[in-house]
Amino acid sequence: MRKYSTAALLALTILMTGCVSTMNKLADIGVVRVTESAFDKSTEVTISKTHNFSGDDYNTPSTQFSGYWTESDKNHFKLILEMHGSSGTRAYTDFKRIDFNFDGDIRSFNVGPTSLSDDGYNSVAGTIFTQSKAVAYLPIEVLDKMMNDPDVRIRVYTSDGYEDIIYHVGNSGLASYSKEMFKPFYDEINKYR
Repeated sequence: MRKYSTAALLALTILMTGCVSTMNKLADIGVVRVTESAFDKSTEVTISKTHNFSGDDYNTPSTQFSGYWTESDKNHFKLILEMHGSSGTRAYTDFKRIDFNFDGDIRSFNVGPTSLSDDGYNSVAGTIFTQSKAVAYLPIEVLDKMMNDPDVRIRVYTSDGYEDIIYHVGNSGLASYSKEMFKPFYDEINKYR
């Protein structure tokens, strides 16, 4: 009887893992796309927005990351910072700076101007859903460190203060969630470097 219970639990785990992956793709979360530039025919790699981990199991950071890299600028990539809100909560946020803590080695980078947008008034929800978005133009070595250093923490400064993100600590669980979301993006980039 115990053998069947273990097999059923294993099958359920595999099924649920597939469901989460499929749901992410349907919601366009962490989807990697490889395209060719219409301008210079160079390869472009993008990853759609991903969620992050704050270290608190009950509160996820509001800041989401997406990314862009092009073969015509191999030595840099764009980390796109995005935050959604509503007129009842953090409506609009201005991104200021991003700090990376690579196992004690702290590096700071400016963030480009924040673009602010909204979808207009939503009569069903009774609010206005907003979006704040900015780009950090970073050396590719930052992405290398994000993917390879054993302890990576990120602090995003905004007009509302700052938000801490546990990008990667250790090798398992939620403490490496952000890194695992970006791994397919990094792997794809490395095919063209």
